[in-house]
Amino acid sequence: MDPLRRRGAAMLPSVLDKVVATAAKQVKPEQQRIYLGLRSSVKRQKHEDLLASQQATLGVEALKLQQSLQRRSFGSSRRLLGSSRALLSGSSYHDNTKARMDYERSQASMDKLRAETAVEKPAAVAATTEAASTRITSATVREQQKVLFPRLTEEAGEDEFDEQGAENKSTPKGKKEVGFKYMGREPTSFGDWSHKGRVTDF
Repeated sequence: MDPLRRRGAAMLPSVLDKVVATAAKQVKPEQQRIYLGLRSSVKRQKHEDLLASQQATLGVEALKLQQSLQRRSFGSSRRLLGSSRALLSGSSYHDNTKARMDYERSQASMDKLRAETAVEKPAAVAATTEAASTRITSATVREQQKVLFPRLTEEAGEDEFDEQGAENKSTPKGKKEVGFKYMGREPTSFGDWSHKGRVTDF
């Protein structure tokens, strides 16, 4: 290798260092500050954009969750509120909104029915029926049962409980014969002797 070239190659790193040093000296501190500030602002902007995109995705998910929670029924949220109140206060809380709503609905329907029936019947009959129906006693229940079930209130005679009826009336009341009475009836096709479920007659 040529000695001149070897000397130039040996001097090249030192020359490059000098060039870099002089260039760094020529750059003003204000320009360096501006450059560093620009770099930091670009980095900060990128970071802020990333945070904004993450917050946007989180906001969409939170909005979906809020909409799904709003779709739930009013009763469930009321029960949740009641349970949270009970936990905070330490006292037992029972949500009876459904029962109260049912009671109010039934009361409204009963008032409507009373108004319709009051229009249909005269005022005197309405006053007597209302005065009679204010108290429910065993006598009123018995009267209603007599109207609804007239056969139950009739006095049953002994003939209804007697299975042979007139045959027992003709026979004198003496000592009854123990055992099966044949009465002269033949067995039916079902194999029974028509004794009405009784094998012995006491």
